[in-house]
Amino acid sequence: MDVRPRSRACSTRRTTEASKPSPAQKVKYRSSARPSPIVRTRPVRNASRITLAPSAQPLGSPSARPADRNRGEPAADPLDQVGKLGGGVRAADRQRARGGVGERFAVRNSGASAVVEGVGDHGCEYMTGGRIVILGPTGRNFAAGMSGGIAYVLDLDPGDVNTDMVRLQRPRHDDLSWLRGIVAEHHKATGSAVAASLLGDWPRRSAAFTKVMPTDYQRVLEAVRVARAEGRDPDQAIMESTRG
Repeated sequence: MDVRPRSRACSTRRTTEASKPSPAQKVKYRSSARPSPIVRTRPVRNASRITLAPSAQPLGSPSARPADRNRGEPAADPLDQVGKLGGGVRAADRQRARGGVGERFAVRNSGASAVVEGVGDHGCEYMTGGRIVILGPTGRNFAAGMSGGIAYVLDLDPGDVNTDMVRLQRPRHDDLSWLRGIVAEHHKATGSAVAASLLGDWPRRSAAFTKVMPTDYQRVLEAVRVARAEGRDPDQAIMESTRG
């Protein structure tokens, strides 16, 4: 009979195998460690994070109409908070929200159009393209790092704007023509009282719009316009304007 002591490696291996959970125990562990259910939404390009208010719809839908929490109807308050929709717009989209949105709206927007009725701090931050229409107040540090695209803001407070890379201008006739059409679409899609009031007194109220234009972007647009008028290559004109 072999009475030699077992090797330490053999003893360790048996101890390890004995400590492994059975298949039934594995199922029990997985069930107890499962996190609580969460609501999942489609990923939104150009958005850092989205946190929806209980009565809000994502701006990924064609229009967001905040519902009255008591009756399930559109809110009577025209500036009801839609939710903290940071970013919330995608390239080539046209978004609308009857109500205000949270901070960092349209962050890094690269081509979408949107109409909202107020934004929080850092709106249009690092924006590179598209058009954003804001029919209400903005938070602080608006347009910080904005290098492209255009924002139109009703009753803008210049003190809320970061003017390191943008200039504040009066909209031209073609800007106002485009704005009237986009506001009319917003009213039709959302039933916005803000848009209805604006359209009802357009000649006077439209004068309160401010055009927020990035300086580099305007230089590129002007270079392209001149190049086309002179029959030159617009791409070459863009390269020359960026070097200048």
